[in-house]
Amino acid sequence: MIYASILKDLLKRESSPIKKMYLNELILNWKKVQVFLEEEYEESSYVNFIKTLNDYLSLLNNPKYSSRKDSKSGFDLSHEIFSPTYLEDLIELILKPTGLLSNPCLKLEYQSFNYNMQFKSMSFIDSVLKHQLEFSTSEPVFCLSMQMNLQYRPVTKKMFVKDNFVFPLMIFYISKHLTSKNLKQIKEFECFAKMSNPKAKVFAICETIDNKAINNIDFCKNRLFILKSCTDTDGFKEINPEVSLALQKKILDTIKEKQIKNIDFVKQGCINPVKFAETEIEKEQ
Repeated sequence: MIYASILKDLLKRESSPIKKMYLNELILNWKKVQVFLEEEYEESSYVNFIKTLNDYLSLLNNPKYSSRKDSKSGFDLSHEIFSPTYLEDLIELILKPTGLLSNPCLKLEYQSFNYNMQFKSMSFIDSVLKHQLEFSTSEPVFCLSMQMNLQYRPVTKKMFVKDNFVFPLMIFYISKHLTSKNLKQIKEFECFAKMSNPKAKVFAICETIDNKAINNIDFCKNRLFILKSCTDTDGFKEINPEVSLALQKKILDTIKEKQIKNIDFVKQGCINPVKFAETEIEKEQ
């Protein structure tokens, strides 16, 4: 319930009576969306969540919530209430039926992850004697990670060195309006994640996309989801249900993806994911 926490925190910090009233209105209406995050997941939960979310976003588009030249009662368009933070709740709902979020080793939040394991910067002899590793740390990003405690020591040594390591599994790069600058950041996150976990998956999720960025999306277009399916940021646009369902399917398919063993490859003669999936289903039955 990330977006709900933001609204409550904003209400505590707000001093303007009018803005407090607006925030209370938004909190009351967000509760209709929040129901799907709190209740037990059902088959219809995700579809109904998207419908209710669109109703909330339509309400948020009411001109009274945005500041105007002749009034100081609204919020700037850069304000947190207009941020795409609600998409983090959307990701949480998609993952809810998988059981991953109840795994104490896993964490889904805005966080940094580690990569590039190496000896700490020290002289050759110190490296031999102290044998301490260090890890590079990414900029914070919304991701599903495995929290790990590492213990290591050279052979024959008695003392272990202990370290914590955040292992990236799925990265969700979320933005309101995707630009060329954002695409560069996505490439960086993907590069760093692969240096830690070659099987890490990076998804790019946005409301709209900049015209100048469209020609540079080839490297991630099979993992890019433009929820409002447009480049125009003027006027209200609903989240496209088809795109949101495609995002859900992509994430769940990634989680269900099975490793094809050599023996299966030899039997099949090639890697055919569809045929492989059918074989696995037959085995389970």
